[in-house]
Amino acid sequence: MSTYKCFQIELTRGYDYVAFREDLKKLYNMAGVSGENTVFLFTDTQVSIVPLIICILGTFQNIIKILIKNFIKSLTIVSLQGILY
Repeated sequence: MSTYKCFQIELTRGYDYVAFREDLKKLYNMAGVSGENTVFLFTDTQVSIVPLIICILGTFQNIIKILIKNFIKSLTIVSLQGILY
Protein backbone atom coordinates (compact mmCIF):
# COMPACT_ATOMS: atom_id res chain seq x y z
CA MET A 1 0.00 0.00 0.00
CA SER A 2 2.87 2.39 0.64
CA THR A 3 3.66 2.47 -3.09
CA TYR A 4 0.16 3.64 -4.03
CA LYS A 5 -0.53 7.29 -4.82
CA CYS A 6 -3.62 8.79 -3.25
CA PHE A 7 -6.02 10.72 -5.48
CA GLN A 8 -8.66 12.77 -3.71
CA ILE A 9 -11.21 15.20 -5.07
CA GLU A 10 -11.45 18.54 -3.30
CA LEU A 11 -15.01 19.79 -3.39
CA THR A 12 -15.45 23.54 -3.65
CA ARG A 13 -18.50 25.76 -3.83
CA GLY A 14 -18.62 25.72 -7.65
CA TYR A 15 -17.74 22.05 -8.06
CA ASP A 16 -19.89 20.56 -10.80
CA TYR A 17 -20.05 17.75 -13.36
CA VAL A 18 -17.46 19.41 -15.62
CA ALA A 19 -15.00 19.76 -12.74
CA PHE A 20 -15.66 16.13 -11.77
CA ARG A 21 -14.88 14.97 -15.31
CA GLU A 22 -11.64 16.96 -15.28
CA ASP A 23 -10.66 15.33 -11.99
CA LEU A 24 -11.44 11.91 -13.47
CA LYS A 25 -9.23 12.69 -16.46
CA LYS A 26 -6.39 13.36 -14.03
CA LEU A 27 -7.15 10.12 -12.19
CA TYR A 28 -7.31 8.06 -15.40
CA ASN A 29 -4.06 9.64 -16.57
CA MET A 30 -2.34 8.69 -13.30
CA ALA A 31 -3.70 5.16 -13.10
CA GLY A 32 -4.10 4.24 -16.76
CA VAL A 33 -1.68 6.19 -18.91
CA SER A 34 1.16 6.55 -16.41
CA GLY A 35 0.52 3.13 -14.89
CA GLU A 36 0.88 4.36 -11.32
CA ASN A 37 -0.68 2.37 -8.50
CA THR A 38 -3.48 4.71 -7.46
CA VAL A 39 -6.16 4.83 -4.79
CA PHE A 40 -9.28 6.95 -5.33
CA LEU A 41 -10.21 8.28 -1.90
CA PHE A 42 -13.34 10.17 -0.93
CA THR A 43 -14.68 10.91 2.51
CA ASP A 44 -18.13 11.05 4.06
CA THR A 45 -18.27 14.78 3.35
CA GLN A 46 -18.08 14.01 -0.36
CA VAL A 47 -21.12 11.72 -0.49
CA SER A 48 -22.82 14.16 -2.86
CA ILE A 49 -20.54 13.00 -5.69
CA VAL A 50 -21.52 9.32 -5.37
CA PRO A 51 -24.20 9.56 -8.13
CA LEU A 52 -21.56 11.03 -10.45
CA ILE A 53 -19.16 8.21 -9.63
CA ILE A 54 -21.82 5.58 -10.31
CA CYS A 55 -22.67 7.23 -13.63
CA ILE A 56 -19.02 7.33 -14.73
CA LEU A 57 -18.37 3.75 -13.62
CA GLY A 58 -21.40 2.58 -15.61
CA THR A 59 -19.96 4.27 -18.69
CA PHE A 60 -16.56 2.78 -17.92
CA GLN A 61 -18.04 -0.73 -17.74
CA ASN A 62 -19.59 -0.27 -21.18
CA ILE A 63 -16.24 0.87 -22.58
CA ILE A 64 -14.52 -2.19 -21.09
CA LYS A 65 -17.12 -4.50 -22.65
CA ILE A 66 -16.53 -2.91 -26.07
CA LEU A 67 -12.75 -3.17 -25.70
CA ILE A 68 -12.95 -6.85 -24.72
CA LYS A 69 -15.30 -7.59 -27.61
CA ASN A 70 -12.96 -5.87 -30.08
CA PHE A 71 -9.96 -7.69 -28.61
CA ILE A 72 -11.68 -11.07 -29.04
CA LYS A 73 -12.62 -10.14 -32.62
CA SER A 74 -9.01 -9.26 -33.40
CA LEU A 75 -7.80 -12.58 -31.93
CA THR A 76 -10.35 -14.44 -34.04
CA ILE A 77 -9.26 -12.63 -37.20
CA VAL A 78 -5.58 -13.33 -36.47
CA SER A 79 -6.40 -17.01 -35.84
CA LEU A 80 -8.39 -17.26 -39.08
CA GLN A 81 -5.59 -15.58 -41.02
CA GLY A 82 -3.16 -18.16 -39.64
CA ILE A 83 -5.43 -20.98 -40.80
CA LEU A 84 -6.13 -19.52 -44.24
CA TYR A 85 -2.59 -18.48 -45.14
